[in-house]
Amino acid sequence: MWHLIDEENIGDLYSTQLADFWAEQVVQSHFVGKDGVTIQYARSIPENAKHTIVFSNGRIETLVKYKEFIFECHKNGIAVFTLDHRGQGLSDRMALDRQRGFVNNFTDYVDDFCQFVSEIVLPATNTKPTLVCHSMGSAIGFLSAARIPHAFCGVVFCSPMFGIKPTIPEPLLSAFLHAGLTANKLFGRRPWYAFGQHPYIDIPFAINTLTHSATRYRLFREEYKNNPALQLGGVTYQWLHQAIGAMDSINHLAASFTLPTKVIISGSDKIVDNRKIEAVVDLLPNAEVLRIKGARHELLFESDEYRKPAVTAIFDFVCNAPE
Repeated sequence: MWHLIDEENIGDLYSTQLADFWAEQVVQSHFVGKDGVTIQYARSIPENAKHTIVFSNGRIETLVKYKEFIFECHKNGIAVFTLDHRGQGLSDRMALDRQRGFVNNFTDYVDDFCQFVSEIVLPATNTKPTLVCHSMGSAIGFLSAARIPHAFCGVVFCSPMFGIKPTIPEPLLSAFLHAGLTANKLFGRRPWYAFGQHPYIDIPFAINTLTHSATRYRLFREEYKNNPALQLGGVTYQWLHQAIGAMDSINHLAASFTLPTKVIISGSDKIVDNRKIEAVVDLLPNAEVLRIKGARHELLFESDEYRKPAVTAIFDFVCNAPE
C-alpha cells in the first residue's frame, strides 16, 4: 500500500507539510546546458532510498508544480530528480518575449536531458533510475532513452505527446505551419506565435480541459500566479514544427525501443491524440498499457479516482523494474 495524499487533504497540507518538505528536503540547483542555456533542476533523496525516478515534465510546466508528487515519492522511499526544460519554468528562455513557447531544435531538449542524467543523476545514486514522463516530457524522455538506454531500467509515459490533437484538419495545419514558418523567416525578427496561440492565460477551472480536480487545479495555478516568471504562453511556429518532427522520429524508433515500458493513457484527453499514442504503443516491443477511462490530460493533478490508479501504477512499475 502506497502512501498517497487524498484530494480532500491536499489543500491544507500544501501550505504546511509540503511547504516544509520543499524547504528542508528538496535541493534546487542548475547546470549549463547546450549553447550556454542555464537549466534549473531539483532533487529529493530520502534516507535509504531504494529506487530513483528521473521525471520529465510537460510543456508550460515546472518542477515547482510537482510538489505533491515529489512529496509522495519521498514518503515512499523513492528519490526524484527533475528539471525545467529550456524555454520554460525556472530555466532560461531563448526568445526575448518570455511568453513565447520556443525551441531552436527539439534535440536541444534531449541534449539537456541526457546531460542531466549523465552528469547529475547517475553520479548521485546507486540505483539505476526509472524514467517517468508526462506529455511533452514523454517525447523528450522517449528520445533521450533511445539515445542512452543503458541509463534507465524502465520508462513510464503518462498522457504522452506522441501525437497532438489538432484544432484544425491536419492538411490545413500543415499548410498553415509551412506558411507561418516561411513568413516568420522572411518578415519576423522574433519567433511568431502559431495560428491561434497567445500569451499565458489563467483559465478558470470551469472551462479547463486538464483535470476534474478543482483543488489541485487551483494549487498549481496559484504557483504560476505567485511567481509570474513561471508563466508561459502558446507555442510558436518553430516549436510546433520541431515537435511534429520529434513525434515523427518517435514513430520511426518505436519498434526498436526495447526498454520495459508502461504507458498510461488518459481516456478523455483533449490535448494529445490517443489514437496516435495507441499506434506507437502497438509498435513498442516491451510495453504494458493502463487506460484510465474518463481521465483528463493532467493525470498527476486529477481527482483521486483517476490520479490514484495512475500514481499506484507508476510506483508499482518503479519498484518492480529490473535493475
